[in-house]
Amino acid sequence: MEAPAIHYDTILGANPVWKSCISEGLKGNLRPFGREELILSHGTPSGVYFLHAALAYAKAGQQVFCVGPRLQQMLTDTDVSKVPEDFLKFPYPCVYVATPDCPWEIFGGITGMHQVGGFYMYQKSARELLFAIWGKANENSQTTDDDATFWLLLDLDKVPRTSDTTGVTLMDFEAYLNQVLSDASADASDPALQVDPEDAIATAKDAMFPRPVGLEPRALLEQPQGGEGGGPQLPIQAQGADQGPQGQDGPDEEPWETQEGGAPVREGPCDHLRGHDRLDRQVL
Repeated sequence: MEAPAIHYDTILGANPVWKSCISEGLKGNLRPFGREELILSHGTPSGVYFLHAALAYAKAGQQVFCVGPRLQQMLTDTDVSKVPEDFLKFPYPCVYVATPDCPWEIFGGITGMHQVGGFYMYQKSARELLFAIWGKANENSQTTDDDATFWLLLDLDKVPRTSDTTGVTLMDFEAYLNQVLSDASADASDPALQVDPEDAIATAKDAMFPRPVGLEPRALLEQPQGGEGGGPQLPIQAQGADQGPQGQDGPDEEPWETQEGGAPVREGPCDHLRGHDRLDRQVL
């Protein structure tokens, strides 16, 4: 069996921006985290989910479960149409499940299909369960983080329920998953899957940063940030007060975490959505 692949280790080793965001986030400094969240929300919205899952995974102590090929097949064959509600208990708020030698693949746009290396299972709230599935870099990838992702956000309150003869409440995940995955309107794939990556990057930068005459977005990004004598201060708020990571309106909720003296870093509600991510993150 091949060695398990851990998304967190791979992405932090390949992406110094994410490494800094997570490191500072664990210290309680969410300003770099909020800035990266803002960038991702305009170009690769699914990156917001993975960034939050990675931080939650680190906060939970980097808990990893390794599921080999035999157990993968057993889980594939498991009937999830009658899961007792009392069985739905999570040992940690977020865990990573490594899937070595996995036969499953996810689409990565111009790089084609990517073998699934594992996924985060993140209980965002009492009713929301996020699966952030990672496809490892393949032979068409230019870098180790030139990967693919698929995310699925489940609203546990919407899972159909019945009762058996003893009064035990049963959850029909089979019916709910079929409903979510067959609903085209629920697909929120990243814009970068459908447009040229450079165009997506330019759109993101134009939306985020006021551009002085004669100064390109990349030059603005390279300016020193904050402090006396520093360059322009970037906006920190991730989205509007009642918006989710992709700009959709939603009901008021408490922010996940708040940076003292700054805007809340948050994700809004995003009921049973799914999507792919394919943007060459390294060019940002």
